[in-house]
Amino acid sequence: MSIRSIRGLFLFITLLVLLIATTGQRRPYTPPREPATPPARTLMPQQPQPPQMPRTSPSSATPVQRPPAVPISPVTELPDSIPVTPPTILTKEKLTFPQRPGVPANIPQTKTICGDPKMPGPYALRIKIPSGIIPLPHVHPDTRMSVVLEGVYCFGYGEEIDEENVFELQPGSFFTEPSNIPHYGWAKPGTTVVIQSTGYGPTATAIVPRKDNSPPDKKR
Repeated sequence: MSIRSIRGLFLFITLLVLLIATTGQRRPYTPPREPATPPARTLMPQQPQPPQMPRTSPSSATPVQRPPAVPISPVTELPDSIPVTPPTILTKEKLTFPQRPGVPANIPQTKTICGDPKMPGPYALRIKIPSGIIPLPHVHPDTRMSVVLEGVYCFGYGEEIDEENVFELQPGSFFTEPSNIPHYGWAKPGTTVVIQSTGYGPTATAIVPRKDNSPPDKKR
């Protein structure tokens, strides 16, 4: 063989080796992708269905019975037997207790601030009770509702005075004097009590008869 033939054969073999080496390379292994898992579905609890009411035909349905309408009378048609309290405004300066001539200072004073306690209808009273005296148990024909405005009021219920079972009512306290229920009260020593009472007249005050011969009022 000539030198040219040998060179051509060598070149062919070299190209064939390169071709085999190129086609024989392995690709890197890629694991197969797993399919995406869909999110779990939360089943909502079934709501109970309301019971189905049986349908009735219009001819068999029972008509609804409505109560008759009651007419409402306007305020202007109140009967004349119910007294109406007129508008009343009293300032603090008009709610004082001036000392009356010839009346001892330790005597309770009563001031009518609204209405007429001797006539049918609502009324309001201011009562000033100085310390140093205990009024006897008494009753009223109507029910009074009272509030302590000043001082400390020692108040109790009963036909006889029981100093061990009284309530010391501070300013702002509320109490009632039920109809024909004996009660009593006095100002705590060192204080002067002012109470405001409201009721529905006519009213009065009756002393409960005593069981002994003690004086009308006890001094403190």
